[in-house]
Amino acid sequence: MSQVGSSGDTEKFRNSAICSADKAWYFLQKSRDNAKLQENNQGQIQAILSLSNFYTKFDEIQKEKGAINFDCEENSFQTNRKFKDVQKKDFQILLDNATELITKLPNSRAKIYTTVNLINLQKNKARCIPQNLEKQAQELIDSAVDIANTLKDNRAKSFALGEKGNIYECRQEYTNAIDFTDQARAAAEKGKSLDSLYLWEWQTGRILKKQKKIEQAIRAYEQAVSTLEKNSRSDILTANRDIQFDFRDSIDPIYRDLVAMKLSLNKPIEASVKSSISKNNQTNFSSILKTIDSLKLAELQNYFGDDCNLAALNQGRDNLQNINEDGLFRVSGESKKYVNKTAVISTFILEDKTTVFLTLPNGTIQTASYNKNRENVEEEIKKFRKNIQASKGRGLFDENLAGNIYSWIIGQFDILQKTSYENNIDTLVFIQDGILRNVPMAALFDKKNKQFLIERYAIAIIPSFSLTKPELINRKNLQVLALGLSQEATIDGKLFRPLPNVLEEIKGVLQKISGKPLLNTNFNNDTLKQELARNFYSIIHIATHGQFGIRPEDTFIVTGDNKKITFNEFDKIIREFNRNTEPLELLALTACETATGDDRSTLGLGGVAVQAGAKSALASLWVVDDVTAAKVAIDFYDELLRNYSVSKAKALQSVLVKLIKDEKRYENGKLYSHPRNWSPYVIIGNWL
Repeated sequence: MSQVGSSGDTEKFRNSAICSADKAWYFLQKSRDNAKLQENNQGQIQAILSLSNFYTKFDEIQKEKGAINFDCEENSFQTNRKFKDVQKKDFQILLDNATELITKLPNSRAKIYTTVNLINLQKNKARCIPQNLEKQAQELIDSAVDIANTLKDNRAKSFALGEKGNIYECRQEYTNAIDFTDQARAAAEKGKSLDSLYLWEWQTGRILKKQKKIEQAIRAYEQAVSTLEKNSRSDILTANRDIQFDFRDSIDPIYRDLVAMKLSLNKPIEASVKSSISKNNQTNFSSILKTIDSLKLAELQNYFGDDCNLAALNQGRDNLQNINEDGLFRVSGESKKYVNKTAVISTFILEDKTTVFLTLPNGTIQTASYNKNRENVEEEIKKFRKNIQASKGRGLFDENLAGNIYSWIIGQFDILQKTSYENNIDTLVFIQDGILRNVPMAALFDKKNKQFLIERYAIAIIPSFSLTKPELINRKNLQVLALGLSQEATIDGKLFRPLPNVLEEIKGVLQKISGKPLLNTNFNNDTLKQELARNFYSIIHIATHGQFGIRPEDTFIVTGDNKKITFNEFDKIIREFNRNTEPLELLALTACETATGDDRSTLGLGGVAVQAGAKSALASLWVVDDVTAAKVAIDFYDELLRNYSVSKAKALQSVLVKLIKDEKRYENGKLYSHPRNWSPYVIIGNWL
């Protein structure tokens, strides 16, 4: 079985990127030299900014991961100066050179943006210019303000004034900081520059926060979020191509800081001891969950890009109702009976702590906060997933590690320790944050009762509240389009090994549900379009290699003609032919996996149902051999169609629990009961 996106591949591609550093450095230097020969000052500056940014990124990697090893074969590329020999002083010489060149540029909008980018490049993690460079930065930014005034360019002026406000913010001269930030906001509003307006609303909030004016700071942050929400975030980031910000620098922190401040308004919690069951802070918790939900939408849109099919993005921003006695989701009829047995667990990771929110069926929210910083959480989760995937037998599964994670995500909520009969909850739906998206929640282990979480509760994950509409699956007249690849394939120079049991899987699926197969060479982009043009299918079942990558273009499935279909492309195909029909009930992906340890790749996994226009998806966090994949898929459909009283999440639970209890059953040397074989399977989206 080909381990698409495995940890080995992740490390290989990382090393390949590192080993290409000399080449990149050489060509950037060459670009700078050519611009110098042509006396192109703007070209020189752009090359220098690229060189500096390149150095900064690798410097961050070395601080985070330790020293980088550049000694590899790909470094045989001959350059006059090896990137590994570049020192901090060289970086500063580059920036000094750029500063000198900027003064020679003609007054223009480009000069203003170049000045802003240069200043931002020199900032530290606290978003401040080092003190020894402050005077120089202020002179540059004052010049930029004057140029913007002369050009009557309000957008450029807003960026220049905002940076001036930031200099005063870092000096803790808050009166001047607020004054220039207000001027920046006014210029942004006058120039209808939303891509700068939200930045200065955020900056206002930061300044107020530093002055301990928390409630005022919250209002400023909420205004920044409102500016983002009223407009397409992708449009804002596109408009920002002149100003080199990225999502994690300029949008993600706004939501996270806002959540942190709202949490700070509650009574401090001794997180490691017990959960805080708050009845007096329900309104605040509801507001926090809305902010988190907005961040989830922003993350998905940033991941999938402009093509992202977030149908609820514009019309569903207000769909997340205030949590009250009516519960969280607006449902009616038979679906309500199932939702009333569902609890939602939302996790949120801040730099210094982690908070878990439990929303009960009646809308009551309980919280548990822990002094577990981001680094601690990431280390623990990576170790947990690595242990499950690497283990070959039950004895190697670390029950203590699985139990520790269980204790702080599940164990602090007393109500979840009761039986389903006592608490009237039989399903847990998770909205995970960051690295926690990599957790196979089914494998969390209750050490006291000696059972896995999946043995007590059905489990599902959803990308966000407002992108999920729980509705019972309509089991009448289900039709499946079964796509399969059993033969080997080569994609982008990589060989994918044969999957011989795919044929048995497709055969078994079609014995449970009527439909049509497209196998091997008959499975390609054209045949998929032709079949969807002829018939409507409520389920698309895909048994082929695939992966959820760090970039959306690396999130794809392999077809029978040695090609791939990305999920952005897949979405377009589905939308083209399902325009006037019901959306897909289910998209099943039995041989895909996520890039190990990367939380961006699991954004693709979480959003796959949404992006493909499906109500829900059945997928896996990592590749399991095709024998097990076939068994899980066939048994899942059997359970779903044989028992009309179970939800999709309950049907999957039934299948996985049978594998767990099959302690002594070996087939082809495989012990099915080991978590490695059953825990990666998840229901995504509508779990009913």
